[in-house]
Amino acid sequence: MAVNEHSALAPVNFMPKVQMFLSKRLVAKEIARTEFKAQLRSGQSIDWPYITRGRAQGYTPGTDLEMDANKAASDTMLIDQSSAATFVLDPNQRAQAEDKTISAQLADEQAYVLANEIDQKILKEGTDNAGSTVDGGALAAATLYAQMTNITATLQRANANGKRFAVLDPETCALIAQLEVANGFNTADAALANGFVGKSHAGFYVYSSNNLPTTVTMTMDTQPTNGDTTTIAGATWTWVTDATAANAGEINIGADVADAKDIFVTAINGTTPPTANDYIDIDVENRRDYQQAVVAAAAFTGDDCVITGFGKLACSETFTAATNGFSLEEGSMLFGTKGAVSLGMQIQPTMSSAPEPKRPMEMNYALHDLYGKKVFYRDIPKLVKMTRTVTAATI
Repeated sequence: MAVNEHSALAPVNFMPKVQMFLSKRLVAKEIARTEFKAQLRSGQSIDWPYITRGRAQGYTPGTDLEMDANKAASDTMLIDQSSAATFVLDPNQRAQAEDKTISAQLADEQAYVLANEIDQKILKEGTDNAGSTVDGGALAAATLYAQMTNITATLQRANANGKRFAVLDPETCALIAQLEVANGFNTADAALANGFVGKSHAGFYVYSSNNLPTTVTMTMDTQPTNGDTTTIAGATWTWVTDATAANAGEINIGADVADAKDIFVTAINGTTPPTANDYIDIDVENRRDYQQAVVAAAAFTGDDCVITGFGKLACSETFTAATNGFSLEEGSMLFGTKGAVSLGMQIQPTMSSAPEPKRPMEMNYALHDLYGKKVFYRDIPKLVKMTRTVTAATI
């Protein structure tokens, strides 16, 4: 069933709404050097060539100057990042979506999903490739300002001129707000303008984001006990006697600790367990939260499992064994000069629709975005990563 071009869900009408909301949400758009193109294809590359740095040399009349070679090099960004947001509407829902308010809410939700994914990739690109790292530790209002001024000095030493930015997690933004109440900060309105919350006295344009990378390690050297719990990113898993998992969020303790480790990793990742029904998945809302935050558990190395995600993971546990538990949760925040991370992106996402197989009255919709990300060689010194302790260890 085709979508009439006069419909609120026709791509010509719906996609500009999605793009408008996407542009308002993207922190990446505010901090990155961007190149938007009407059409991109996967595998395409965008070049940012640069030349060898020049120098000044002393000159004495009547003597020869040394002629420096001027070498050009090309740094290339590959368009290889692809994301999609999908939804299904039945005839009644499609009729409701024709209402301008409902279609705007639907467009906003799809933009939220796409913006989260793009911001996560861009911010991680920045923290992974930052030229310097500062260990912020357990930040407090009394120490944060000194750390930020130290970062300012680091950027100045690197001749990183231009407007400086800081992408911080909400808790750190709250610390700045305590320091600079009279300086225009209003964290409650952060989502209204690409996460912008104000300009700090340290000279940074400050943005708040839940899409900064976070990591924590879970240690498990003893088989869990029936009734133990593990909470990660708001979802609680309850360990139960082996082969008895029956309710959402229940996870078998396994035949031994090695089996428990394997079951745990598959449960967090939502993949096939060692044995059928070794875990019963958390509810749809919690699984969606995991997917949005890209929560992932790596295979155990010895007794340690590294869990990664975006935003605060807030891990806790009630293990009977005192040696089982979580390490300090470490978050990364990004400081630098605007434009030091580069983003090449389609001007507007594309949208496709098709009838649901065997239920042709229902329609499947898919929004697709294509982009590339890169920290170019010359821009590496213009970025600083600050790590901080997000939550305390439980062991």
